[in-house]
Amino acid sequence: MCAASLFLLAACREDMHTSEIYSAARNEFYADGRSARPTVEGTIARGQLQDDPLLYTGKVDGKEADQCPSR
Repeated sequence: MCAASLFLLAACREDMHTSEIYSAARNEFYADGRSARPTVEGTIARGQLQDDPLLYTGKVDGKEADQCPSR
């Protein structure tokens, strides 16, 4: 038991905690040097569209709902 505990403790390292911080590199492909394009206005990330007000607010037509939302 003691040997197993020592083995587990030895396996714990902080590689991700103490990793180097990288900054965005300059990109010569675009004239302004950006490495990525800005998002288009009105873009919604995948999985972030909240188009069901009952599910996300608990309200229907601005009033509290008397039913449980279902997915």
